[in-house]
Formats: sequence, structure tokens, C-alpha cells
Amino acid sequence: MATNENVDSGLVEADINRIHKEKFYESLERLSIERVENELLNPEKKKRKTNTFIKLDEYNELLRTIEQAKAKTGTKSKSEYNILRNYDVVLIGETKKVIKKRESENDNIRFLVPNEHLVDTIYRIHEQVGHKSRDVMLPACKKNHINLTVEMINSFNNTCQQCVLNKKRNKTTGLVVKPINFKYSILF
Repeated sequence: MATNENVDSGLVEADINRIHKEKFYESLERLSIERVENELLNPEKKKRKTNTFIKLDEYNELLRTIEQAKAKTGTKSKSEYNILRNYDVVLIGETKKVIKKRESENDNIRFLVPNEHLVDTIYRIHEQVGHKSRDVMLPACKKNHINLTVEMINSFNNTCQQCVLNKKRNKTTGLVVKPINFKYSILF
């Protein structure tokens, strides 16, 4: 019987994680749409092209482009120079990862995270910092990752079931209002 309970609790936890991922990605989709709308409404506002939202196939294409540009012996195109100036590839175990180019060997390795891996990456950091707020998570995210933004962290925290429960609990407890007793009455 104990194994059935373990299986049931595992299924419930897997279902909660699936729902959390769905809510997070819905929130990211809304953020992405808002960014595009803002760019369309304000075309004169010049924004840099960033890889904040990068799909896995775009990530793999960027990885191939970096490797091809590094291997190229002839003259490189302007876009290849820009990519090589900003990014590099590092081999971790059997996996190749795109990283932000480091100024020196002492700098932290900062990874580019594709959209499909955002939840797992943010969840791991969220667990490491102990379900803390955005202000605690942001430095931890920025330390080793390029494209984890404040909006992503807020979306994640707003969809984390434990954090939502903690917020509700904190709002209802701890506040006691004591009446003020006046020794003298005030006459008007």
C-alpha cells in the first residue's frame, strides 16, 4: 500500500509541476506579445536586438553559427564578427553550451538559456535561494545566466505554488491593531 501512496503523491507533484510550467510559459508569451506591441507602437525608440527569448532551434542555430565562424579561416561577415565578439561555446560534459564571451578567465561563465529550459533553470535557482523574492533571485540568476530577466523571475514567483501560499499566509498573520486610549477627551 505504501508504494501506491508514493506513486499517487508523485503523480500529484508531476501534475503540479506541469501546471506551473504551463502558467509560466503563458506568462512569458504575454510578455513577449507586450514587447512586440511596444516595439510596433514606438518604432522610433531604438532597441538592441537581444536573445532574451530564444527558442531551442534558434539556440542550436546560434551554436552552429559560432562554431562555423570560429572555424572559418577567411574573412568573416559583420554578423559573424558581432556574434564572436559577444558569444562563445563551451563544452560541459558531452553538451555544448552558448556562453557570454568572458573578458578574462576569472569572470564567471554566463550561459544563454533557451526558452524550453527556462523553467528548469529558474526553478533550480529558486530552490537554491530558498523560495526567496525577486530581489534575492535576480543576483543569483545574473551571476551565471545572460537572459534571465526581472519579468521572467516575477512570472516564475507569481506561478510558484509555495510562494503564492507564503504570500497569502503573510498577509493574514502578524498584524494586530490595538485601540488607542486617550486620557483626555478632545473637545471641538
